[in-house]
Amino acid sequence: MYKVLIAEDEAIVRLGLKNMLDWESMGMQVTALAGDGEEAWQLYCEGSPDIVITDIRMPRLDGMELIRRIRRMSAGTKIIILTCIDDLTMVQQALEMGATGYILKLTAGIEEVARLLNKAKSALDEERIVQESRGWFDVDAIRQKIWSEYVVERSMGLTEFEEYARKAGLCPEDAPLQLLVFRLPDYERLRDGSDSLIHRRKYIRDVIRNFLAKYPYGECFQHRGGEYGILYGVPEECTPEEAEGLCGEVIQSLAQALYQNVGIRVNCGVSNVEKGYSGLPGMYLRALKNLEEKEGEGLPLRVAQAVRYIQENFHRELSLQSVAEKQGISANYLSHMFTRYLNISFTNYLNNVRVEYSKKLLSDPSLKIYEISGQVGFYSPAYFIRVFKNATGLTPTEYRNGGGHAT
Repeated sequence: MYKVLIAEDEAIVRLGLKNMLDWESMGMQVTALAGDGEEAWQLYCEGSPDIVITDIRMPRLDGMELIRRIRRMSAGTKIIILTCIDDLTMVQQALEMGATGYILKLTAGIEEVARLLNKAKSALDEERIVQESRGWFDVDAIRQKIWSEYVVERSMGLTEFEEYARKAGLCPEDAPLQLLVFRLPDYERLRDGSDSLIHRRKYIRDVIRNFLAKYPYGECFQHRGGEYGILYGVPEECTPEEAEGLCGEVIQSLAQALYQNVGIRVNCGVSNVEKGYSGLPGMYLRALKNLEEKEGEGLPLRVAQAVRYIQENFHRELSLQSVAEKQGISANYLSHMFTRYLNISFTNYLNNVRVEYSKKLLSDPSLKIYEISGQVGFYSPAYFIRVFKNATGLTPTEYRNGGGHAT
């Protein structure tokens, strides 16, 4: 199912185009709608659609600049132009940049739109076949895929991994290997700004690869949510003390390279040194555990990050699911971690944070109770009053009127 982005500032055209076709029967799905060029660019970076249907003239960022940006990122995205007869000069420029064709907004019918979309789909189908036939030539993608499936997800067996690893030229299996797992606490900040997240991720990988070039061999793998793995070889003749010193050098150099080139911090956990691929999943778990033990003032990193996120965003509409998604983990796992490490449920922790802040606001007599309720994230004043009383033994009004010392 190919993903389609529609960018058009006229809502009637945008929605009409979305509703005029049976997209599913064509093997497509409209996954994003944008009302201007800047929004379209952000949605493109976040969703990587296969087909973009865009107007030429849009506010904030016109269609021509949107096409230029898309082409700098990808030569494979299929682009269809929405235009009026007066813009045919710009349409010609868009066709020269590889657009599949154009739709005249006032005259094109369903058949013409479907024809262009099927033309784009056929091109995508052909490119997919060619890409799949390349097989082993995309070595980086193979290394990433087998690493994720064998080490992180544990969905691939050792024998299959060894076969692929030899073909992909992974670190020699008979060499002593050590694994670093590190996370970028500032990863969410990478979503800010006009640069695409995909470009920034690639730049981070390039920085790491340049850093690894000074070692005999080393590999970098990207996991979910700003987590990376670095597998590198330890010289055979290294004593345990020398291996520990090498590990410290790698961590320090890595942190320095990322901070100087990307401006982000790094938290790192290390595994033991082992020979052979069979130990890699266990090395990953040990490095991950080591990382989580170091972070968050004694809390596992994911719990500490969730706590910090709640403290900074309690005034917003938060749920267990939304906070878990921000950390790249399941809601069930986050709920379990709160109970295990904080001895409190997620909901009760969130409510406590909101109640504590509301106490400060109650000292301002000009604020109404319902206003305070909204400012701390309770969108039902009645629910706020009930939660506040459960936590303090007093209603907000009783607390404000001098009962606060009795909590």
